[in-house]
Amino acid sequence: MDTVSQLTLLLMFEVTSQRVRTKGNLHVHIKDAELSSHEPAGDKIFTKCRLLPSSAYSGGSMKTSIIKISSNPFWDEAHTFNKLFQDELIAHCALEVTLWDISDDSHKSFMGGLHIGPNPDTTDDDSAWLDSTGKEVEHWEAIFNTPGEWIKVKHTLRQTMN
Repeated sequence: MDTVSQLTLLLMFEVTSQRVRTKGNLHVHIKDAELSSHEPAGDKIFTKCRLLPSSAYSGGSMKTSIIKISSNPFWDEAHTFNKLFQDELIAHCALEVTLWDISDDSHKSFMGGLHIGPNPDTTDDDSAWLDSTGKEVEHWEAIFNTPGEWIKVKHTLRQTMN
C-alpha cells in the first residue's frame, strides 16, 4: 500500500552531564505528515517512537495523539528519552518512528516508518534496526554535531521495516 510520503521530524540531543561519559536527553518532535493519495484502512492516525534496542531505554515507546486522518495530519507533539549515554546512541542505537492508521474496530495498519540512526557501515553492530541510509543517517549525525539545537528534516517513510 503506497500511502505515506513524508513525515516532518525535529530532533535534539541535550547534553546533561559530561563526567566520564557524556549523558543527555534525546528530544523528539513529531510535526506533521504529508500523505500521498491514500486509501487508509481507518479514519484515525498516530505515530509511535521507540529507541532501539529496547535495552538502551527502559522507558518504552511514546506515541502521538490519535487524530482524524487527512492528507496532511498535524500533531506538533514532543517527547523526550531521558538519561542516555551519547556514545551508545551514536554507535548502537536507532530511533524508530512509525505511522499507523486505526479503523473503527481499533484495528491498526502500518502506513510507513523510518530508522534514524548511525550509518551501518561505521558500526560493528549488525542489528536489524541499524539500516539507516541518506537523510536518516545525516539527521542522526547532525544532532550530535550540534547538541542543544533542534534539527528539522522531512523524511520519506519506508513502506517496510526490518
